[in-house]
Amino acid sequence: TTGTNMLNPCASCGQETTRRSSDTKEGELQGSPESSQANASSVPNQNDVVILTMGPTLQDKINALHSNKDVRVLKLVCDEDISDSEESFSFDKIRLPNLEEFHCLNVYLDRLTLTKALTPKLKVLCMDNPIISYDPKFSITCPTIKRVSLNYCAPGHAWVPKLLKAATQLEEFSSYKLIVGSTLKFASNELRSLTIHRSDCLNNLEIWAPRLELLNLQACYDLNDINFLSTHPLAM
Repeated sequence: TTGTNMLNPCASCGQETTRRSSDTKEGELQGSPESSQANASSVPNQNDVVILTMGPTLQDKINALHSNKDVRVLKLVCDEDISDSEESFSFDKIRLPNLEEFHCLNVYLDRLTLTKALTPKLKVLCMDNPIISYDPKFSITCPTIKRVSLNYCAPGHAWVPKLLKAATQLEEFSSYKLIVGSTLKFASNELRSLTIHRSDCLNNLEIWAPRLELLNLQACYDLNDINFLSTHPLAM
């Protein structure tokens, strides 16, 4: 299917920004080879992989996951038949002690909590168009995260900096149309790949990444300054 775009004011700077509707091609979710099958299933396709499809029982299914020790990969996906729905869900205080990957594809979340206490083994975070509110209650502070992909996330100025501050083991970060405030700070001794495409309102980048191999910045028209730090408390 082909997505459509809408103009919305950026909550952090007031500029008009483009936000995609919920239509998405199959397989767009980065790091998700099974996503082409996701729309056809709302039950686990493996013992440790759970795929939940948006629908009237999704919130109950999310709540039922609490304290499940088997879930390693969790994917929240949207069926094309209800892709225009504006219903939002809460993923809050759900403890998944062995969760390593969290994927959210075109499912709106008004509350999301992923912390060291709730998801102590989280390594991969991939979200595509997860926000419909201009005041999402997101708290993502997992020091174990290694790969982050954020696409069509607006706004992100309140929660993305906290995510990055906690992600001191981050190896790869990519984003497309991530709407943030003026500054993003990256600090990880393991960060090797950093890609930011169409990040409206981003003015400054601060980077501590002694192993960085790829820095790809595209169409970040408000970006004025990139500061590569010469020292940092994480310095080995």
